[in-house]
Amino acid sequence: MRRRIFLITTLITAAISSINSSMDCGGFVVLSSREQGSISSPGYPSGYPPTVHCIWLIEAKAKEIIDLVIDDINTTDASGGCTDALEIRAGNSSADLLFSGCAAAGVAVASPSRWLWLRFFSDQVDQNSGFIVSYSARIATNDIDKTIPYEFLRCSVTSFRCANKECISTAYLCDGDNDCGCHGGCDEDRDLCNIPKTSVGIFILIVIAVILYENYASNTKRQREKRLALIRKTTTRATSNQLHSVGVNASSLCKRLLDSNSVFWFYRRTSRMWWKLLD
Repeated sequence: MRRRIFLITTLITAAISSINSSMDCGGFVVLSSREQGSISSPGYPSGYPPTVHCIWLIEAKAKEIIDLVIDDINTTDASGGCTDALEIRAGNSSADLLFSGCAAAGVAVASPSRWLWLRFFSDQVDQNSGFIVSYSARIATNDIDKTIPYEFLRCSVTSFRCANKECISTAYLCDGDNDCGCHGGCDEDRDLCNIPKTSVGIFILIVIAVILYENYASNTKRQREKRLALIRKTTTRATSNQLHSVGVNASSLCKRLLDSNSVFWFYRRTSRMWWKLLD
């Protein structure tokens, strides 16, 4: 049932969102076997805009891992602090932190699984050139973590699924902030935000109605199966009791017939009947 609801949600979201292939800020990157590529901050190397929030999720093939190298990064502020920074984790926002910084070119990161999660954020002042990283997929030589990022499994049907696989509350849709961390198929898409808010509410009501109907149908089916099982059990027990009763009666009859007086009486009646027929 959840898969059906997820499919409905995905289809409706796709219908009201235009998926932009631009990877300037965030996105979902699916690698083919041993593929190589790069990700950079918006505007690199000329400089990124203020209040940037970008999230990328990179996915390799099964049994492969991702090698990532920070080729260049310059996001320090005037005091040398990291108010603008790149963050790399092992699959999602709550996974193990593999890197966090603003000036560490040449650092290499290897994913413990087939996923890598990157987030870049900046404040309103002191923008610099940004960063660029290169990545490649390779066959894992050891056992890898097969835990699937939570966004793939636990995104609520009443939440909005972003193009980069992040999940956000529908309350954050079209509020002027890039909560998804991506452009194209995300919470601030022009096509999505041009839809009246009543349409979003209707969409949520439709999803809830489908969930309730599925639960009702499932419960009704289970109750019907229980009733049928009870009827079969009762019928089988009644038939067994009837057969047992017939067996007891037959046994009693045979016992009475075998009784000496009954056999003698039966013999006398049968003998008289035959003598009458012979006369």
